Amino acid sequence: MRHLRWLLLLLSSALACAVSCSGGKGARELKAVGGVLDLSQHDFHSEPVITLGGEWLYYSDQLLTSAAEAKTVQGVPVIIPQTWSGYGFGTYHLRLTLPDAHEIFKLHMEAQLSAYDVYISGVRRAASGLPGKTMAETKPATEPLSAVLGAAGEYDIFLRVANFHHRKGGVFKKIQAGRAAALDHLVYQKRFLDILLVGVLLMSGIYYFIVFLFRPRNKAELFFAAVCFMIMGRTVTTGEKILLLSWPEAPFAFYTMVEYLSYFWGIPFALSFFSALYGRLVHRFLLRGFYISSVVFSLPVVLLPLRLYSHTAYLYIPVLVAGLIVVVLILGRALLQGLPSAGLLAGGFSVLALAVMNDAFNTLELLRTGYLVQYGFMAIVVCYSAVLAARFSQALESSERAEQALREANETLEARVKERTQELESAKDVAEEANRQKDNFLAVVSHDLRSPLSGILSALQAMG
Repeated sequence: MRHLRWLLLLLSSALACAVSCSGGKGARELKAVGGVLDLSQHDFHSEPVITLGGEWLYYSDQLLTSAAEAKTVQGVPVIIPQTWSGYGFGTYHLRLTLPDAHEIFKLHMEAQLSAYDVYISGVRRAASGLPGKTMAETKPATEPLSAVLGAAGEYDIFLRVANFHHRKGGVFKKIQAGRAAALDHLVYQKRFLDILLVGVLLMSGIYYFIVFLFRPRNKAELFFAAVCFMIMGRTVTTGEKILLLSWPEAPFAFYTMVEYLSYFWGIPFALSFFSALYGRLVHRFLLRGFYISSVVFSLPVVLLPLRLYSHTAYLYIPVLVAGLIVVVLILGRALLQGLPSAGLLAGGFSVLALAVMNDAFNTLELLRTGYLVQYGFMAIVVCYSAVLAARFSQALESSERAEQALREANETLEARVKERTQELESAKDVAEEANRQKDNFLAVVSHDLRSPLSGILSALQAMG
């Protein structure tokens, strides 16, 4: 148990360092104009991966696959990434020119929101679900895609999108392109970090749950384990969708449900964790209010289809912000009162709060930095692991001091028992000597009295 705790702390710290080292390396965005982007002069050796932004041509209510089809309809320039509200379908078109570099180029995008596929020069190269013109024809999925562009030359990229299962459609995530080896390495790096994070969260959740089983009166470990599992559930269902790497046939309804439920239940479990640590600083009715809100938001997820309950993500943001404010107040009061570990937890929570606000702004499409709450939560894992390590260290030191005191008491007791035994043996010798002297005295007295009494007795008998 002790070694596992330090292993978790080490892994958490390593993951935090890895995320901080790689977090700022975003690919530069090169913007298309009128649906055309010429990269023939771009140096892909010094800048191997770029983001395809700017104006793409958008064909509303059309599912096109080739430049010949695109000539028959009128496209409208739109800036991507951006979403459109409501249900429908359409095609995004970009004419991309690649340099003569004698190597293969690829493009990659994180999961969009409903169903989409990619045609490059008339050939279908990748798909997430199946876009269609009606809900019946559309098979929803939200999987990240990688597609091979080819070598040097001009390519027509058609991104067909159909949305009948989510609150918003369109292109929500950035599209990146670059040298195949460099892009594959970037995707591998993202997935490796996610897998490492999932492993740390899983081990942390199991560890703290086992700690709770050994000490059921301490509920903090139970709720911390629950938060770890919630963050893990959100990690495997967002970003690079790690769940789909290990389970490609995972039902769309299942992993979208996991994504939303883990989003709704993270706040009440986190508040319960802080309540268990600093119970007198958290009002019970306030905690119950957050649990009731989570139940209210979770019921549509369980009972309604995604096209309806996907609207709850926006509505939950005020609850999320309120939860953050409550935790800030709790930790602020704990700091003012000098309660144990408040400073360390406040530092870790400040990192998590920034990540949560980043995710909220991404949900509102005010930022496009990607979801970071799972990485921000690692600050809390590291800090709370340090708190527990300190507590266990203090408990171990207290136990060692008590053991030393008991050992000294036992040694003192043994000396006292030995001394008392010697005193008792001396007292016994004295008593036995006194008893012998008494016997001798009685023997002498008896002898001395017996002689005259015998004479008197003889005289009396003669007179009689």
